Amino acid sequence: MNKTLENEERLAEEALAVAFHPSGFHVIVGIPDKLIIYNVLSKALTAGKSIPIKGCREIQFSNGGHMFAAAYLNNAVHVYNFYTGECPQH
Repeated sequence: MNKTLENEERLAEEALAVAFHPSGFHVIVGIPDKLIIYNVLSKALTAGKSIPIKGCREIQFSNGGHMFAAAYLNNAVHVYNFYTGECPQH
């Protein structure tokens, strides 16, 4: 509301894509060799699980936040379960 910086996280690698969970309590950051899921806390971002996805340039959450789509360099899009990190085959 005040348009001020609340949290900041510096990464050693370039962030290629960023997506906020609809709840606002999580954020996914795509770096060149993986996706990192961060938990947004009051004073910090803490790294949770990581998913080995190389070159992800676009991330989008579903409306409910239970799934997210990740687009790769070879124009492939895969849908993942946010809570398990698995990519359903159907």
